Amino acid sequence: MNIKTGTVEELAEMLRGCDDDADSHVVWVAFNGEVHIDQRAVFESTNPTEEYYSKTRLKNIDGIKRFGWDEHDHWVKGKMEYRDQNLGTNKFMFQFETLCQGNGYCGKDGAKDAAWVKRLLAMLKADYDQGTIGFTQFA
Repeated sequence: MNIKTGTVEELAEMLRGCDDDADSHVVWVAFNGEVHIDQRAVFESTNPTEEYYSKTRLKNIDGIKRFGWDEHDHWVKGKMEYRDQNLGTNKFMFQFETLCQGNGYCGKDGAKDAAWVKRLLAMLKADYDQGTIGFTQFA
């Protein structure tokens, strides 16, 4: 599913395909807009983790949330290059907060909760449109 054209039904189908009892899941979006839902262990083995962003913080630049700034508002070399080099690719752009195992956010229970799926889709679209890089959570 691509976040640019994705529907509530498509996202619900993705959530339905997850096993909520097997592991926590990470919903993440690539620079090209493709939405992924991976078990946490799979995600952490193939994508930048919090460690990648641990030395930087979020800064609002022209209304867009961006990582790459230290505590003194100095740009940290390397963080923005990652974004610039990967625009338009299927590489990691941002992740939504982890959907913890057994809480019903994914699997059959998550998929049938229409209000939850609609809210999740709206939050993912908003973060994609704002150019969020790194980590995002419930608004």
